[in-house]
Amino acid sequence: MSAIVRLPVFAPLAECKGCGACCKTSPGATVPDDWGNPPNFDMIRDALASGRWLVDWWEGDPRLDSAQVLRAYYLRPAVVGFEGEAVAREAGFMSVEGQEGTCTFHNAKRGCTSTVKPAECSALQPTATRECKAEPPQGYRRWSQRAAELWLPYSEQLIALAWDVKS
Repeated sequence: MSAIVRLPVFAPLAECKGCGACCKTSPGATVPDDWGNPPNFDMIRDALASGRWLVDWWEGDPRLDSAQVLRAYYLRPAVVGFEGEAVAREAGFMSVEGQEGTCTFHNAKRGCTSTVKPAECSALQPTATRECKAEPPQGYRRWSQRAAELWLPYSEQLIALAWDVKS
């Protein structure tokens, strides 16, 4: 398995609460450590049951040196208007990879209201010019690719939880 790559964590600027441009673009991907070490699957089940979190996927093997996996799963917040949409689509999960929309946890006055802050969001480097971006780790096309790679050891648990919540 690949070594865990730690990204710097940046504190939000005062401008973040009033801006929310990042949160209005798309929800950030979580990594297993966002849910505890090891991940707390009871907490994940509750999050999925709330309808504000979903299992998404990276199409293909997210590892840089492998082609053994057809699809790799990860957790992220839902997009506003799609809460509770962890419904059957292809393998039984909703995937809105690349879908733009506001994160369900974004509050225009308070900023992020989630108790679990996705690693991708923590990696955002805020700027006063509102051009914030979470650069993917070196070699990866997107942050969700790295998140999916880190979730690989827990794929079976994620799938089982999603099906359990869905039924």
